Amino acid sequence: MAAVKKRKVDAECRTDRENITRASFEVSALIAKKLKPHAEGEFVKECLVAAAELLVPDKERSLITKRSARNFEYFSLACDETTDITNTAQLAIFVRGITVDFETEEELLSLQAMHSTTKGEDLFQQVVVAMNNFELPFKKMSGIATDGAPAMLNNVMKTVVSAMNFIISGGLNNRQFKELLCELESEYGDLVYHCEVCWLSCADMLVRFYTLREEVRHFMEMKGKLVLELSDDKFFSDLAFMVDITKHLSELNIKLQGPNQLISSLLSNVTLFEMKLKLWQGQLGKGNTVHFPTLQEQKPDVTSEYAIECAKLIQAFDNRFQDVKRIQKELDIFATPFNVQPFDVPGNLQMEIIELQNNTELKAKYNNLSLLDFYKLYICAEDFPNLRRHALKCAYLFGTTYKCEQFSSKLAFAKSRFRSRLTDPYLENQLRIASSTLPADIKCLSKEKQFQPSH
Repeated sequence: MAAVKKRKVDAECRTDRENITRASFEVSALIAKKLKPHAEGEFVKECLVAAAELLVPDKERSLITKRSARNFEYFSLACDETTDITNTAQLAIFVRGITVDFETEEELLSLQAMHSTTKGEDLFQQVVVAMNNFELPFKKMSGIATDGAPAMLNNVMKTVVSAMNFIISGGLNNRQFKELLCELESEYGDLVYHCEVCWLSCADMLVRFYTLREEVRHFMEMKGKLVLELSDDKFFSDLAFMVDITKHLSELNIKLQGPNQLISSLLSNVTLFEMKLKLWQGQLGKGNTVHFPTLQEQKPDVTSEYAIECAKLIQAFDNRFQDVKRIQKELDIFATPFNVQPFDVPGNLQMEIIELQNNTELKAKYNNLSLLDFYKLYICAEDFPNLRRHALKCAYLFGTTYKCEQFSSKLAFAKSRFRSRLTDPYLENQLRIASSTLPADIKCLSKEKQFQPSH
């Protein structure tokens, strides 16, 4: 009996040691996930709660392990280059992969610090290194998404940003401007800061600047910083157009945001916006400002130049999405298989498309399920091998650099002026945890470590 009791005690002690090790990993994971210092009380409380759940468990917790990138049937990449607080170029590379079971993942593949040149050749070499590290072959990759934004009426943006920087960047100026707004009983209490990489902040900033344009002009005159454009009706018409068009672009941007979006639905939103641009181009060419309410307030004598700006945007969209539009037919087969004409699809898909379109049960499932669930559950490899493989190729493509844009803000927070000496490996590892939707396999990690009690 004594021996049995001793073995039981030893087992309990061993479990406690393992839980203590696991608890340390849980706390470390929270620190990296939240990008927070230990000193913040509320966050430390979260860490203690996570540790307590393991040290005094009252229920089992299921842990999800990260699926190896080698299981991807196909994958695509999204890349974006940004500069951190130390003026080091950081290349963020995200991967979106799909398995044969239509399980998709969007994760950070690599964060590469570019300490020398940042030419196209340099970026490509870093992408190759990242792919090799995760054993991702080129034959399974056929899409790379990169960032970009159209430039419009640069003179307007230059004037607005210059005035904004003068008011907001200086602490005294900003306080005095807020006091002026309070005295004038303005609708808003301050301007909105604009981040150059974010269209949403640009739209909000322009709306606020336009609303407070008289207050801004008054304040700049008080400071002896005369801005001639703020007394020019033509400039205000240009500004009003920018307010309206960036609002339209922001609405499109919101539709393109979010993880795990299919490229077929994203392209539909882009095509719809291009049709709107063509409508606006024709209307503005004839002086019709019905879809530009802010510009309508200014009552400009001529609006033809704004029609030209719309034409530039149309061309920019054509250039930007020309690669995606080349596969429009393939995406139509994937997204709307019941609507395509069999003689318009590749020969290896024609028989399967005919069988699919004449199956009323499958059509009902298609109308009641998400697209991926429909292919995953009902387009089996035995009956529709070519169509299923075609769907796999379309489902894994990155449509936007949403993940990269979201990642940039985390990078700026993680490597700030208070933590500018973070090494490249530590920065990458911390941001990998912070940007991942998959929990680390803490149980597996804790088993690899030896418990070392403090003395």
